Amino acid sequence: MFDAATQMEQAVLQARIYQGAFHILWFAVGAIAIAVLLNWRNSHFGYWANLVMIGWTEVGLLLFFILPGYFAWLPTGFIGPLLWMLAVLFSTLGYCLRSKTA
Repeated sequence: MFDAATQMEQAVLQARIYQGAFHILWFAVGAIAIAVLLNWRNSHFGYWANLVMIGWTEVGLLLFFILPGYFAWLPTGFIGPLLWMLAVLFSTLGYCLRSKTA
């Protein structure tokens, strides 16, 4: 995103792209920090915090890029949301099963 923004001539649009890249960077850093500090210790809060944080970014991708048609759904646009849905399904299933056996 930073490379794309440097090639834009309109300063306001360039700044907006930089802001989006900055937000994505800190969402990723936050998710990694939560995973390392909380999820490895089986924290309930860490599980839900990561689920919401990563889910929020995927919802934004769907609402602002895929549904308006800026990214094509096929052949590759569906991969991120599909992997996210599978991760939510299986991590929640595993989390619930672990909670019942512990």
